[in-house]
Amino acid sequence: MVQNHPFSGKKDPNQHLKTFLQICNTFNIDGVTNDQIRARLFPFSLIGKAHQWLSTLLETTINNWQ
Repeated sequence: MVQNHPFSGKKDPNQHLKTFLQICNTFNIDGVTNDQIRARLFPFSLIGKAHQWLSTLLETTINNWQ
């Protein structure tokens, strides 16, 4: 579902986040927080330069959804 609404950096990022959060809010996994779900799924919502940018960040620089 997340991959059906990819963000490449060319459209409204706020709308992308709104849609992404709506999709993530449909998931409920015992023992997994909403922030953990969002953090794991977010890379799959990006394509192109937006995905490349996220890939350049060190994993240790992103420690929460906020």
